[in-house]
Amino acid sequence: MDGYNERVSDSSSDTAACRELVFMCADTGAVVSLGYTEGKRPALKRAVVFLSSGETLWIGGEPDGGSRTTLAVRDRGTAGQYDLRLSAPGALLPGPADLAGPADPASPEPRPGQRLPVGLELTVEPASALLALGQPKPAAGHVTLVRGTGSLAVGSVIHRVAGSGWSAARPDDGPGAPTGYRAQAVFQDGSALYVAGDTGTGDVPVAALVTNTQIRPAPVRDFTVRDAERGRTGRAVSWAADSRSPAGATGQLKDLRQQVTVTRQDPAGPGWLSWGCAPFVFVRSGVTGLGLVERWTRLATTVAVAEPAQEPPDPF
Repeated sequence: MDGYNERVSDSSSDTAACRELVFMCADTGAVVSLGYTEGKRPALKRAVVFLSSGETLWIGGEPDGGSRTTLAVRDRGTAGQYDLRLSAPGALLPGPADLAGPADPASPEPRPGQRLPVGLELTVEPASALLALGQPKPAAGHVTLVRGTGSLAVGSVIHRVAGSGWSAARPDDGPGAPTGYRAQAVFQDGSALYVAGDTGTGDVPVAALVTNTQIRPAPVRDFTVRDAERGRTGRAVSWAADSRSPAGATGQLKDLRQQVTVTRQDPAGPGWLSWGCAPFVFVRSGVTGLGLVERWTRLATTVAVAEPAQEPPDPF
């Protein structure tokens, strides 16, 4: 970890913007999603690793039984290239997981399996310019397509990874408002799509489309989620675009076992918030791709408060 010490996180919280990275490995089919706060000591908020074998590993941002989660980010220069290293114990989820946040009697207790050491090392560089979404109301923050290479270690198995993904920066309460959704995908022809919206306000979805490294806003409409329940992402998503834009796409859940849902009490008032994510296989203009779908859902407020769950995860 030489050269990273100034920005190593011990899971303490910073008041800073939230950075998110969703990375899809073209060779192994693995999908990695992580969020962290920026600063001299970046703090991990959560990380999820979906392996092509059907296994899912969950890493919360809280200290786990005295074990140390370390996150380090080192800028390499003005070109936007940076190195990211994560070392943490990951909970192996045996199937679709409903994880309970603090004092949530409406969700079952977390059902993790064995814990395995997880190590992620990536060298990331931008593959497009930075684009601000949602202007003049930039609720969706800034996004850019990135490419990366490195390694993903799970237990004693080390995978070489190389692929593309989306990097996003936003205020800590933004893009996915508690009733929002987001879909991020990269395709076999090198293009990519990022779509975000708010189902609570009815705002028009915002999207970024990358073709030949050129990024631009893309008009999309009619975002539809099918077979979703209690905050889960559902089994299929789709959205449309006008005839001049190739931004329309459809997506199917990649693996029924790989669904993670976390429910916690709403810090802004009564009720509960649920966040879910899962890897999806996408099709756009006849080209297939791999990506991640997330949903934020506000649940009913008519539940009684119970004792707090142990080791509550917090993906927000």
